[in-house]
Amino acid sequence: MFLIYGTESFLIKQNVNEIKEKFNENDIIKFEENVDISELTETISFKSLFSPARLIIIENFSALSEKITKKDEQKFKNLISALSNEDVNQVVFVHGSDKITKNLFSDFLLSNAKQTKCEKISQKDLTSQVYTYLNENKVKISREDVAYFLSKMPDDLNIIMQECEKLISFKGAISRNFIDKSVSDYILNDPFGISNAIETKNFKFIYAKYREKMKEGDVLPLVIAQMSSIFILAHQVYNLKKLNLSAAQISKELNVHEYRVKKAFAFLNKYSIIEIKKILKDLDTLDKHLKTFTDQNNEIFESFLIKNFARY
Repeated sequence: MFLIYGTESFLIKQNVNEIKEKFNENDIIKFEENVDISELTETISFKSLFSPARLIIIENFSALSEKITKKDEQKFKNLISALSNEDVNQVVFVHGSDKITKNLFSDFLLSNAKQTKCEKISQKDLTSQVYTYLNENKVKISREDVAYFLSKMPDDLNIIMQECEKLISFKGAISRNFIDKSVSDYILNDPFGISNAIETKNFKFIYAKYREKMKEGDVLPLVIAQMSSIFILAHQVYNLKKLNLSAAQISKELNVHEYRVKKAFAFLNKYSIIEIKKILKDLDTLDKHLKTFTDQNNEIFESFLIKNFARY
């Protein structure tokens, strides 16, 4: 019996698939949300001398996230009894949260099931793992460009791995220009908080967000890549805006979502084109330093923040 749970859906799916590979498709029974307890108990209790072992998967079982009412206690005791006597079939409980409600059933499951917790990967570890994965698949890409690639991704490992497959299918070296052209355009929820912080043009807020992300395990190349992406887009939008193009037209021209174009408009209301060019030049210098040296990177980046934002 297995309990696979946590907040990272990709890893949950991966673990479940590893178990499913050991069974024929016809021998897999799947229960989804709002399963009838009595039906589940009956399915687990059913034994046949002529049938092969089955895999029974129960997803988002209510007893792992809710209290058990007095009137349902006996049903769960019957289920616990069936699971305790199960010695043929494989039973897997899948729970898409890292929080499990304490009750008589969860106590039984946590005491008897083999547990696999699938947690979100920190940004630092994600960069390293994606870099290793791509290199193992013969993709020619630098660690810094992996960070840039991830800066364009939403906080969804399923999507990240789908986009990795695109990079793997390309046989040449991967550049930032290639990433810009080949990776799908996503409306990001700004997982690093950097975009929203910079838009305020408030040094204290920008610096606080940077320190917060460092404590959470984000890597500096990723933060720099995110900042570069913001100001590069603002510069591109500025040039096209001079041609009197609308947000929709600029969106089509740059092949980015219109939402991001409007965000760039907001940046242009805060920053002059001279400031944007200067920041881009300094970010390029920072990026080259990170590729060459490994010491004092955080101190140098903090000096960059002070130099470009502390006067506001």
